[in-house]
Amino acid sequence: MEIYRWNSELLKQYTEGDLIALADSPDSARKLLRAELETWIAESRPYAIQTRDEGDPEEYDYLVHLFESDIAKEPTLHQTLWLNGSE
Repeated sequence: MEIYRWNSELLKQYTEGDLIALADSPDSARKLLRAELETWIAESRPYAIQTRDEGDPEEYDYLVHLFESDIAKEPTLHQTLWLNGSE
């Protein structure tokens, strides 16, 4: 298994975020990330779920579009992963 990493506009705050998955291939990594997208949106952007359920999917669709654009790129492949602390 390898560590696949994508720079992410979806997770951008002050700088790009990272989508990271441990998988056998980039496609398997994408599948793992897609399986958790709905949960991430519900926890991080509940407004998007609420408005979608009320018939206005614009914000939700935008988040899905950002996500799909992120993972459409080729990931970087890693054997190890180092994460800096932050304040």
